[in-house]
Amino acid sequence: MSYVALARRFRPQSFADVTAQSHVTDTLRQAIAGARVASAYLFTGPRGCGKTTLARLLAKAVNCDKPKDGEPCGKCESCVGIADSRSMDVIEIDGASNNSVDDVRELRESVRYAPSQPGKRKIYIVDEVHMLSTGAFNALLKTLEEPPPHVLFVFATTEWRKVPATILSRCQRFDFRRLLMGEIRARLELICKKEKIAIDPAALFMLARRADGSLRDALSLLDQVLSSTSGTIGETTVAEVLGLVREEAYLDLATAMLEHDPVRALGVLHASLRQGADPAIFALGLVEHLRNLMLLGLDPALRASVQMGDAHLAEAQKLASQFRTEDLLYLLNRASGLYEDTRRSAQPVVVLEAALIEMARFESRVLLTDLLQQLGGGPGPDDATAGPRGSAGAPPVARGGGAAPVIRRGSGGRAEAGDAGSEAQLRAVVPSPAAPSRLAAVAAAPLEDASPGRAVAQMAPPAMSGTDLFAAGGPPPAPAVRPVPAVPRAVAAGSLSVDFESVRARWQEFTQALRSKPMLAHCLSEGVPTRLVAGTLEVWFAPENTFHQHLFEESIRRRDLEPYLQQFFGAPLKAALAMEAPGTAAAAAAAPAEPQARLTPEDLARSRRGAIEDVVQQTPAIDHIIDAFDGEVLDDSH
Repeated sequence: MSYVALARRFRPQSFADVTAQSHVTDTLRQAIAGARVASAYLFTGPRGCGKTTLARLLAKAVNCDKPKDGEPCGKCESCVGIADSRSMDVIEIDGASNNSVDDVRELRESVRYAPSQPGKRKIYIVDEVHMLSTGAFNALLKTLEEPPPHVLFVFATTEWRKVPATILSRCQRFDFRRLLMGEIRARLELICKKEKIAIDPAALFMLARRADGSLRDALSLLDQVLSSTSGTIGETTVAEVLGLVREEAYLDLATAMLEHDPVRALGVLHASLRQGADPAIFALGLVEHLRNLMLLGLDPALRASVQMGDAHLAEAQKLASQFRTEDLLYLLNRASGLYEDTRRSAQPVVVLEAALIEMARFESRVLLTDLLQQLGGGPGPDDATAGPRGSAGAPPVARGGGAAPVIRRGSGGRAEAGDAGSEAQLRAVVPSPAAPSRLAAVAAAPLEDASPGRAVAQMAPPAMSGTDLFAAGGPPPAPAVRPVPAVPRAVAAGSLSVDFESVRARWQEFTQALRSKPMLAHCLSEGVPTRLVAGTLEVWFAPENTFHQHLFEESIRRRDLEPYLQQFFGAPLKAALAMEAPGTAAAAAAAPAEPQARLTPEDLARSRRGAIEDVVQQTPAIDHIIDAFDGEVLDDSH
């Protein structure tokens, strides 16, 4: 007697016996019990989830002599004939091989004939219906629109999007879901008990995970293992027969990545390949394992979604707690493409080796918020509750005299958050929080009077955007009294006036203090004050600095510069663009006026790019961030 596969022997014979598709079985049962069976159904879902099985059950229930609550009795002649695949009223058609117009025309001719038994229905089950040609769908359309009352169509497909909308609109569609690993494992355990098969729980888990949501695949794999061994089936046996990778190997591999040990990672790979593991299956298992670690590290409450056996769950939870969430996301994204790469590559082992070396030498991710906090010299608002990983996982910057973390370069040129280093290294990378700019100090100090040696007024600077705060290296200073440099007597006079010589002498000092607007500060450093008339300071730029002139005029128009001039010099000053060079007023009056050259967009763009490059090179904080994130400065003027 020939052997019957487990997938066929244990095919469900009632709706109640179907695994994990209760949303479909309950609806069909109620429709049959209430005599509301439609003329066409479309079953869609992944492979091995029960589409064809439910189509046959629907045929049995519709033609059953004594159905009970929508369930077929399984004993009448009709039920037995359908179960044995010898009923003349149930016609199964393979849509992949019968997809022409002639095949559909033959079907249209046969639907006109009545079923073999009075009161019964003819059921046409078309599997992989999406494989029908466009002409075949068009030929089937009229029959679906006005089917004979004794005909029932059941279409099954894994690609419902390829079915024309005209066909979909004439069917009741049911979406079958992929089976969970626990559901497949429970079904396998039940079948093994009925067949008196001795198998370890770890082996059942490995079969359920390898099935990838398909119960039919799981039963086929179990059949293969049973044919290759005898006695108790263990995890090692399943791994050897099916070429799978044990969970311990992935745990060792993740440990090697955590410890940045590429030699150990390659050792795990080569040992698995020697045991018969397929490179593509190895890559797929790595993706699943990293996903499990990511879920466990994100929140222990997500253990229900983790596809892992109980024997390794505690060890995986401990390992996941040592990773940052950002690092696991990077590793998972890197591994996600390995499966397809190994399947398509002529050298899949080489692809795996290169990827594992890269992943084992990965560098810890640095969040932009953490980097900004370190550049600003102070911890963020969440540092008190920051953990070892996640969005607040970066080490906090120390307050007071404590050790502060530094940003160091990894082997790949990226930035890493590390332990406190030498003061020289810290100063070279992170701007010191104890050295605020003169402009910030003046802006934060309140005005008590205008006498020498007293503080000037606290004047709120213009609202700074996120970009301004970034350039300034941190949040603006708190509104508190701080010591400020002594203001010259001419600046702090009772009338809050300032003379031109004081402005010219301190002009470069002002541009260096203007840290919150580095672009404007660089622009002003190229300018030369020419005169101060009625509270208006005229600044001259060389003719080749067309972009600087344009930016200066734009800041005047938006009134961005005046508050900073007033805060630094202690007097209400306005700014204007000087049209003549310093010391050439008389020569300009004697010479005939020449029309000023009109600036073209290309001139402005060229000067703008040069100014941006100068600002980046002269601002170590910005230059370091660009290098740390492997970025580039883009001109968004267009």
